[in-house]
Formats: sequence, C-alpha cells, structure tokens
Amino acid sequence: MMNIDNLNVDKDILPLFNMTLNYNSRSTLLQLLNTKPKTLQEMMDRQNIIKGFTQQVKGKSLYNYSKTEYNEVLNTINNVESVDFLKIKFYSSVKSTLESSLTQLYIFFNKIYTFLQSLEVQLFPTKFRNLLDNMIATLMSIETEKNYQFIRNRKFKSKEILNANDLLIENKAQINSFFEQLHLFEAYLSISLKVIEHQFIFPTISPQNELDLVDFYYPLLKNPVKNNFKTSKNVVVLTGANMSGKSTFFRAIAFCSYLGNLGLPVPCKSATIPFYQTISINIDHTDNVLKGYSHFMNEIMNLKNYLISSKEAGYSFAIFDELFSGTNSIDATNLLTKTIKGLDSHQNTLTFISTHLNEILDELQQLDNTEFLHLECIIEDNLPIYTYKIKNGSSDIRVGQLIFEKEGLNELLKLS
Repeated sequence: MMNIDNLNVDKDILPLFNMTLNYNSRSTLLQLLNTKPKTLQEMMDRQNIIKGFTQQVKGKSLYNYSKTEYNEVLNTINNVESVDFLKIKFYSSVKSTLESSLTQLYIFFNKIYTFLQSLEVQLFPTKFRNLLDNMIATLMSIETEKNYQFIRNRKFKSKEILNANDLLIENKAQINSFFEQLHLFEAYLSISLKVIEHQFIFPTISPQNELDLVDFYYPLLKNPVKNNFKTSKNVVVLTGANMSGKSTFFRAIAFCSYLGNLGLPVPCKSATIPFYQTISINIDHTDNVLKGYSHFMNEIMNLKNYLISSKEAGYSFAIFDELFSGTNSIDATNLLTKTIKGLDSHQNTLTFISTHLNEILDELQQLDNTEFLHLECIIEDNLPIYTYKIKNGSSDIRVGQLIFEKEGLNELLKLS
C-alpha cells in the first residue's frame, strides 16, 4: 500500500529531479517518482541505472535540444508518407519542404545517437542496457549518421531525401517505440544530473527493520538544519513546542525513506533504510471531500488501511502528524494511548506519531518498542528559540501563552 499524497510528488519532489526536455519525458519522470518498485531487485536496478549515468555524464557535452525541435520531429514522424521521385525532382516546393523537415529530424536524431554512442553501456543493468541497444539499433536502421553526414556535407539531394523518407516509413513502428524508450532514458538521465547537482547519496538497504540517517535534511528549505536519527523500534513518538519543526522533521524523514525506496539517492550524508512494502504519509490535516470524510474520519481510515496493509509480508513505514487532532482532547487521549500501545507490539513496522497530548507520555514510557523524541526549544527572556535539532526524550515546553503575549493579544483583548 502506498499512501503518498501528502508528499506532493508533482509539486515538491518532481522539481528536485526534473531536467527533462519535453512534456512526455517529464510525464515519464513523474510516473517513475510515483511508482515504488515492487521488489528489492527492481529497486536495486533503478539504483544501478542512476549510478551508471552518474559515473559517466560528468564532463560530457551537454545533452540538449529545444522543445520546438522535439515537437516538429514528432510531427514529421506522425505525418510521414510516400513521395514520388518525380515530385521531388521537378517540384521545388515539395523538395524544399521535405528537405527542411528531414534535415531537422536527422540533426535531432544525430544528437541523441552521438550521446548514446558515448555511453559505456556495460555500466548499466541488463534490462536498461537492452533499451539503449534498441535505441541505437533504431537510429542505425534509419541511417542516422549517414544522412547526417549528407546534410553536413551538403550532399542531401533528391535521391538521398527520398531514401531517407522511405526509411522513416519502413521503420515507423520502431521509431514510435524509440520515442517511448527515449522518454524513459531522459527521465533517468534527468534524475542523474540532478543527483550530481544536489549531491544526494544512495542509501544502504538494510535486511532488518532499522532506519539510520546521518545529516539528513529537508531539501526544499533554503537553509535546512541537518539532523541524525537512528532507530530499530516499532514506534517513535515526537513531541515539541509549536513551530519547533515537527512537520518539517517528518517531511525530511519521509523524503529519505520514500526516495530511497524508489531506488533514488537521498538528501543526507549516509543512510541505511529497509525496503518497505507499505508507506503511509499523513502530515497534512484535511477533510477528504471526495469520499465525504471529515478530518477525524480521514485519520481513522488512513490508520485502518495502514494496519491492514502492515499485516502483509515485509516492512511497513508510516508517519502520523498530530494523530487524532480531528477529535476532542478526551477521545484523542484515549485513542492515541490505545494506538501507541498496540503499535508497540507490531513487528516489522516503523510508525512515527507526533502529539501535543503530553499527559499520555508517562503511561507509555515503559513500552519496550517505543521511543520518544522532541524538537529542541529553548526559552530565553520569555521568548522561544528554536534550534530545529532532534533530541532524545519528550518535551513539556509550552509556548502558546508566550507567543500570545508577544504578539500583543493580551493588550488587544484588554486582558490582565
């Protein structure tokens, strides 16, 4: 089960990895970022594809073309049709139009062919290596290099134009498949180039239910604070003052866990993560209007679906930010206590829960597989100072009254 809507893949994750040159490659990249590999081997293959690129794209001439080029080449392929030699020979407008479109097409294809030929394909997994071989074979079948040289040397005459056009007609189905392969190729190339730019690292995949992140951070922030985190527990309860960074901490954890499970590098110095079969991220507090669920009912259903899914084979990962904040404090206290006690005995799961309900913490301290963390907040001169650093244990610091007073609401309300 994948519950990842709160990760905002299209708005938050896609821009981190998107250097694609056309809409279709972008769509393929987005599909990759939304689809977790079903098996560990598939995930490792993704890692190795990206590693294959990152080991060799540095220092190479930039892979580039314009959207206009791409769109016009697609249009040429879609509308290619047989042309009579006499029309080419005696109608200058027909020859000129066809020559122009084919010239643009072969210049475009030669850029890709040259780049593909420069790659060391043995650095890639077998399946992706086959994809590259098929792409090269298609470009060879339409005599890309030969026709490009005709164009370059001004020898692209009537005979050569007609032959090139016939090759496109003969190989049209293969060329259509080539574009599908190109979109996947460019999606992985885009990821790899951005990985080099961001200096993300590949995680080690643990056979155990342990998560170990060193200097991890939330990459969407301009000046993110880095933290270290390690656990092999089943439940992590996070507390901390308002605005101390609990949701951002959760997003950073979620990014590392999810991206690592996609087979992608992650934003940290080093990382060890399990291969999760279930990932459920619940950070934004909203109603589910389409299903007619209130905020509270949405919390209940997300928790239920996670618990059902976590009973299946494999490891499970979930984040519940301010769980049961959609109901009254009495119910929330009872339900949260019951939930944490139950999850404490759920093997092969890692569940993060944040809460402001500090009154439940004493009762939970003796649980064997639950640990407590907080985001540091220091009070100086009656003002909160946030370090955004994770610390062991729970926190009972409350800053609501301080912020209320600092913003002058006592005076505005004329309260003593």
